[in-house]
Amino acid sequence: MTLAHSSRPCTWFTNGIVGIVALVCIAVLSGCSDSDTAGTSAPPLVPSGSLVDFTDCKSFGPGPMDDPPVTADCMFFRYDGVGSLNITHINAGFNCCPGELIAAVDITNNVITITEGESQSACRCLCLYDVEYEIVDLAPGIYTIRFVEIYTNEKDDVLEYTVDLTEEPTGLHCVERDHYPWDDGTGSGEPAGRLTGASGCNDFGATGAFDVTPPNEDCVDYHYNGNNILLLTHLNAGFNCCPVIGADIAIEENNITITEKEISGLCDCLCLFDLDYEIVNIPPGVYTIKVIEPHLMPGDELLEFVVDLTAEPAGTYCVERNRYPWGI
Repeated sequence: MTLAHSSRPCTWFTNGIVGIVALVCIAVLSGCSDSDTAGTSAPPLVPSGSLVDFTDCKSFGPGPMDDPPVTADCMFFRYDGVGSLNITHINAGFNCCPGELIAAVDITNNVITITEGESQSACRCLCLYDVEYEIVDLAPGIYTIRFVEIYTNEKDDVLEYTVDLTEEPTGLHCVERDHYPWDDGTGSGEPAGRLTGASGCNDFGATGAFDVTPPNEDCVDYHYNGNNILLLTHLNAGFNCCPVIGADIAIEENNITITEKEISGLCDCLCLFDLDYEIVNIPPGVYTIKVIEPHLMPGDELLEFVVDLTAEPAGTYCVERNRYPWGI
């Protein structure tokens, strides 16, 4: 190492060798100090994201709504300007009985890709949910937010949006969908219905005391909310023990007919289930409600009744059954 003024090594110390060593140390320490200072800058943030919350299956009624309509598949985003981005997927399509909603969030090259999934698909119906995501440690900048959805098809527009979060920290972007579960007639203004949920096989216990409808009763529980929405629950519906359940709902004039279907049944037994239905755009009036069941035998009484939704907006109608799978 070459030192400045090396012709005067003993200027500050009695021993020339010690003086040279001291000068070398000072020079080295000075160099290290400069290097260390330059290396203490904070490392860049590494953004990450996760699913944080989701609603139950949504209901849609007529008239003005704060949310986008049933046919709109949307994202609403809000950025705090520092590093936190909240994204709500509005009207996300999933199974009616999805178990847990799950998602993988990938952030690469300023593209935020959210790939959605579900832990199970236990019902033979689809439903719409609102799902909330949180992205943290996200620096301001221009990003593309993209959703990969499980029930869209190859002809559908991808729900994606490119945004400069510095200039547009909050916004809403939607695409229109024209097929189930987004458009099943419920957004048309015409009466329409759908299966929204199903229980597991009912367990009636062994005590003979029932907090639920007893197994020898086949019932419809109904509730009309006064805003043109009729909610129905078919209590103790008979199906295979391992079913995939479906239903066709026909509404003609003042007749509501629900034809229940067993898409598949893999077990050598029958069981009783509770099924939930939503009928929308139903004005007040007198209606005949009929449920056509897959395991009725000739001579069995139909589950059919007439109700005036204006005079009786809520109630239960039952027929008694004493053969398998009822009455067991």
